[in-house]
Amino acid sequence: MKPGTKKKPTVLRMRDNVRIKKVPSGEPTPALRLPRCPSHLTTKAKGIWKRMGKILLKNGLITESDESSFAIWCQAYADLQEAELQAILEDFTYISDKGNILANPFFHALYKLRAQVDRFGTRFGMSPSDRSGISTEVRNESNPYRAWQQGKVVNGGKKKKQKQ
Repeated sequence: MKPGTKKKPTVLRMRDNVRIKKVPSGEPTPALRLPRCPSHLTTKAKGIWKRMGKILLKNGLITESDESSFAIWCQAYADLQEAELQAILEDFTYISDKGNILANPFFHALYKLRAQVDRFGTRFGMSPSDRSGISTEVRNESNPYRAWQQGKVVNGGKKKKQKQ
């Protein structure tokens, strides 16, 4: 995987009217539908799948090929909810056999779960900042640049001369 910012899929760039010099051919376009809920998820994770899946589908943010990423997010979120409840009962520190005060390793696992939920949530626009970069509506279907790119006639087939 290349370092840096991930590329936005061409279909989203075209929908947002971003100028594209060369349209790649053969780019996958999965259908916009909620995948089947995996059977290995816990009962709580399955409930999250149903509830959040409807919201994501309604907003056009999930496709049939997102099953594994969404399953990881649902299970991590269910685990996080359980861990947050357990955190109320845990002490933040404990005393070791040698008398040293140490941080409870449970909280390290809790922080890792939070990071995992956040990381996978960004893939589905789960925070306001993530949603700010997502457009789910078609802005301009009759974009002349798109027609020109696809070899269609624009302005009677004549190119406009630029003023100098």
